[in-house]
Amino acid sequence: MGSKVYLFPIFLFLSYTLGMKKLSEPIIASIKGYSKSGDGTARVQHRHRLQVIGAAVGDKVQVRIIRNERTHLLAKIVEILESAPTRVKPKCIHAGTCGGCRFQHISYDEQLKIKQDSIEELFPTYPVNPIIGCDNIWHYRGKMEYTFSKDQGGNQFLGLIECGSYGRVLDMKECFLAPKKFMPILNLVKAWFVKHNLEPYSSIKCEGNLKSIAFRGDLQVTLTLASRLPTEIEQELIAILKDHATSIYINLHVAKRGMRSTQELIHIYGDTHFYEELQVAGKKLKLCAMPYSFMQPNPKQSQVILEEAIKMVDPKGNETVLDLYSGVGTIGLAFASYVKKVIAIEIVKEAKENAIRNCEYNQIKNLEFIASDVKDALLDDELKKKLQDLDVMIVDPPRGGIEPKAMRELLRLKAKKILYISCNPKTQAADIKELEKEYKVGKIQPIDQFPHTIHTENLIILFRKSQQM
Repeated sequence: MGSKVYLFPIFLFLSYTLGMKKLSEPIIASIKGYSKSGDGTARVQHRHRLQVIGAAVGDKVQVRIIRNERTHLLAKIVEILESAPTRVKPKCIHAGTCGGCRFQHISYDEQLKIKQDSIEELFPTYPVNPIIGCDNIWHYRGKMEYTFSKDQGGNQFLGLIECGSYGRVLDMKECFLAPKKFMPILNLVKAWFVKHNLEPYSSIKCEGNLKSIAFRGDLQVTLTLASRLPTEIEQELIAILKDHATSIYINLHVAKRGMRSTQELIHIYGDTHFYEELQVAGKKLKLCAMPYSFMQPNPKQSQVILEEAIKMVDPKGNETVLDLYSGVGTIGLAFASYVKKVIAIEIVKEAKENAIRNCEYNQIKNLEFIASDVKDALLDDELKKKLQDLDVMIVDPPRGGIEPKAMRELLRLKAKKILYISCNPKTQAADIKELEKEYKVGKIQPIDQFPHTIHTENLIILFRKSQQM
C-alpha cells in the first residue's frame, strides 16, 4: 500500500525527465500564450510543455532547454524564425536576461491587453473596466534594490536577479525602469566593491558581509549588511555617496542557522526620512518615509490609484473609514479631506510614526493611527465600539492577501462598502470569494503601475448585500 503512494509520482517524474532527452534538435516552438511569470508558452513535439523566456505570442522560435521544471521545460531563444506582430525592439541591452523586465519586447498596447485578459480570467463572472495605463512607461520606479554577488571564478556582480535563474545576479550596465540618476551612482558602488574585493553574503556558507543596496526617491540609500565592514572601507563608501544622497542608512541583518535573525537600522548621514509629493484630485499631499516603511514605488501612478479609489468609494463627507494595512498612511491621508474620520491600522511601528508626521505635514486632524497587526486590532473591544455602523473599509494587504483570522473579523464589522486594493490579483480573487458571502462586487478597475513587468494593481469596490448599490 505504502509503495504505491510513492511509485506513481516517481514514475511520472522519470517518464517526463526521460522524455525530455528524446527531444529532437533543432527545437522549434510556436508561442501560443503566456505563463504567470511572463514567459511565452508552447507545446513542442506533441507533448512537451515549454516556457520560453523573452518570447511573444505569435513568435516562431528555435530554443534551447536550460532547465527541467516540475511542470514544464524552461527554454531560451536561440533564434527568432518568425516575429510576432506585437514584438518590438527592447530599449535595454539586458532585456530577455534581467528579471526586472519580462515584457520589454512586447508593444505597450499588447502589454495592457495581456494584463486586462489576466484580470478578466481571474474574475470571469464580473465585467472588468478597461485597464488604466501609464503615461510614462520609462524610468518610473522610485525605488530599486540591487544585490551583491560573486561567482566561483571571483568575478563580482551588482544588479538585479537574472530571469530563469536561482538567484544569479546580472551585472547591470543600464536600466530603463529606474530614474536616470540611479545608474551612475550604482557604478560608483560597484567600483568600490571591486576595489576592495569585498565578499557578498552567502546564505549557504553563512559567510560574507554585503547583501544589497537600495536607492529610493531623491536619494535615500540603504546598505544591507550581514556584518559590519572595516571602518575605513565603510567610510570610503559613505564619502562617495554623500555627494549624491540626502540620507544614508545601514541595515544590519544578521541571520545564522539555529538562531533568530535580527535587524538593526543605523542612520549614518543626512535626513532620517525621504520625501515625496503627490497631486491627488488637485490637492497636494506631502509624504515622508524611512527605509522599512512601504510606499508605492511608482509615485505618478500612485496618484492615479488614489484618485480612482476616491471615485469608486464616492464619499459624501460624513463617513467613518477604516484603512487596513495602511503603511505610512497614504490612502487614509488622501481620503481624510473627503470624510468625517479615518482610522488606520499598520503593524510596522516605524510606518505609524511616519504616518503621524505625514498628518502634521498636511495639517490633517481627523486621522487616527493604530500600530498593530490587523487581526489583533480588529479583536479590540474599544475599537469595535468606534467602528459600529462602519461606512467604508479600505483594504490594501501584502501580496499574500488577507489572513483568515483578519478576514473573519473584518466580515463581522459589516462595513457598508469595502474597497480592496491589491498588488496580487490572484490572492485578491481568492479573498473576494470569501467576501462574496456578505458583499456584492460593484466595479473592478485594473491599473498598470509597472510597465514591462507582469504585475498589475487591481481595485475592487464591494457593497454589503443589505445595502443598496
